[in-house]
Amino acid sequence: MYDHQKLLRKMKKRGWTSEEIEHASIVFQQHELKHHIIHPFYDKILHWIIFLSILIGNFLIFTFSIPIIILFEDWFGYFLISLIAFSVGILFELIINNFNHLKLRHHLFIGIGIPTISMFTFIFFLLFLRKTFSLKTLNLFLICGLYSAFLILPYYLRITLRKIKKWLN
Repeated sequence: MYDHQKLLRKMKKRGWTSEEIEHASIVFQQHELKHHIIHPFYDKILHWIIFLSILIGNFLIFTFSIPIIILFEDWFGYFLISLIAFSVGILFELIINNFNHLKLRHHLFIGIGIPTISMFTFIFFLLFLRKTFSLKTLNLFLICGLYSAFLILPYYLRITLRKIKKWLN
């Protein structure tokens, strides 16, 4: 859970009155009382549903990017794949950003696990395309690397900007 005492100290440091701080403390305590014991169970279910939706979303993205890969085997195809990955990364980031209680293991999984899984899935699709349509000029590792990098780029940008903002405050 979030450290409410730390937040209350920050509020005092920023000039909040003692009445405002006391009111905020009461609100935090009421929230803790309403926080049901089943809530963490639902959080785990929600995390797995989001993870599965990300995997299914990646699968659908790969399926719909097949024509792009077949039609554009040059730099424009790489650009489109990167743009699609960045757009999907922004969507995933918006979903993940709503979970403000993620722990380090969740961030490691998001930062390492999701790009790795998507890269291996994309390699599978590209190997299938290479054999099926005999695409010889297709650079497998470049496409996979671009897709994975641009997929996770919005997440890393948010983390970096959050640290810079924290450093400036």
